[in-house]
Amino acid sequence: MRTAVTRFRLHAMVGALALAFAAPSHAAPDIDAKLKAMAEQIESLQKQLRELQAASAAAAPSQATAAQAVTPVVAVPATAAATTTVAAVDTAPAKVVTEGSLPNSWKLPGTNTSVKVGGYIKLDVIKDISGGMGGNPTMISYIPVKGSPLAHHGDNFYMSARESRLNLATSTPTAWGELYTFIEGDFYGAGGGELYTNSSAFRLRHAYGKMDRWLAGQWWSNFANLDAFPETLDFNGAVGLPNATRSPQLRYAMPLGTDELAFAIENPEADFFGANTISFQTGQTMQPLNFTDKVPDLTARYQLNRPWGNVAVAGVLRRMTIDNTGGTPINGFVGEDSVNGYGLLVSGRYNYSGNSGLLANFTTGEGIARYIFGSPGFDEGGSDSAAIVDGKLKATRSSGVTLGVQHFWSNQLRSSFTWGAIKTEHPHPAYPLTAIGKQQSFHVNTLWNPLPPLTLGLEYIYARIENDTQPTETLSNKGDASRIQAGAILAF
Repeated sequence: MRTAVTRFRLHAMVGALALAFAAPSHAAPDIDAKLKAMAEQIESLQKQLRELQAASAAAAPSQATAAQAVTPVVAVPATAAATTTVAAVDTAPAKVVTEGSLPNSWKLPGTNTSVKVGGYIKLDVIKDISGGMGGNPTMISYIPVKGSPLAHHGDNFYMSARESRLNLATSTPTAWGELYTFIEGDFYGAGGGELYTNSSAFRLRHAYGKMDRWLAGQWWSNFANLDAFPETLDFNGAVGLPNATRSPQLRYAMPLGTDELAFAIENPEADFFGANTISFQTGQTMQPLNFTDKVPDLTARYQLNRPWGNVAVAGVLRRMTIDNTGGTPINGFVGEDSVNGYGLLVSGRYNYSGNSGLLANFTTGEGIARYIFGSPGFDEGGSDSAAIVDGKLKATRSSGVTLGVQHFWSNQLRSSFTWGAIKTEHPHPAYPLTAIGKQQSFHVNTLWNPLPPLTLGLEYIYARIENDTQPTETLSNKGDASRIQAGAILAF
């Protein structure tokens, strides 16, 4: 306001000066005096104007802040407020990346779906000390008996990155609850070789969706307690574990407080002696030639969860049918016959100090070699669950056990010891005497996490097998092997 007044006075003086110049000449003396006085006033007013402009410029920021602080609140009708809000949202960017609901995830722009990419890169370095374990990873049932030609083919060295894996998880809120999906693969697929490129095919491990209590897709079998599995650098791990086959399944899990009761129907696959187990072809699952899978495998598991650990009891029922009518005889049998299989699992983990714990798994039953990890049939494509005995398909009894301890020396350093064993009661002569009836394995390791995404480890593995032949002076019915394995894992 003061600046405006000063400018008005200056303009008035200039106007008066113009009128004075237009006056008659006889008034010159008076005019000269008046002009001098007016010039002095103009100079004074200009000085005041400059000072006011400088003061106004310095006060502008603080005045703006004060204006924002005292902005009056104006009541807006609800409809107008809604319109204003919508307009503000519409002007915001519609496709931006925001943090997702899963750990280390993001939301797909324009959706409520959270996406997480994960996995790890692993390098294994393996040196056989004595004997051979069938290559990499270990295949305990491939250990040759002492005195056989293969017993002299040990002392191998391997390096591999095939265990490296990649997975993708999503979470989407729906009217029925969260829809969670997970898909994962590694590089233990068929094909490739070590001569030049060390290439290997990507293969499917898991692919499932879960909503509320339902799970549909390919995931670990319900006939297992994953919390009681030991940690090993060896990809296959200890023999005798309940073999949590990665099965296509439909599962219903019912929470009971902190506990869980789960039921599932799972993909069947007959594994009697002589069965031509299925290998996938591109774009197709081939029909079996000498057996029929008529019903799914049925599994049930109850898991008791407590702060100190957990205990699980599980069961499996299955049915195998041989049907080689018009085909090649198996142990002299041609025709169709069926047998039921069943199994029981008792498993648990006890945490005695922080994350340090003891673990145990015991599995037994008839016709369930497929569900015991490391059984001879498992390594050879499946053959130990049943055989033709006296003209009928008869289930074979198998049992497996694992005991272990995992101790955390610190948050970054831990060690594990695991012992496992399998016993299979092969009926002869349905099975040859060379069929492996007993196996044992020992895994001892130490793993170190110098950085959160990096794991470095060293593991010693010892295993032995025994078949049902009579040993001679030159050929034993037993064999053993040992190896050292080092690993580096970079998780992401």
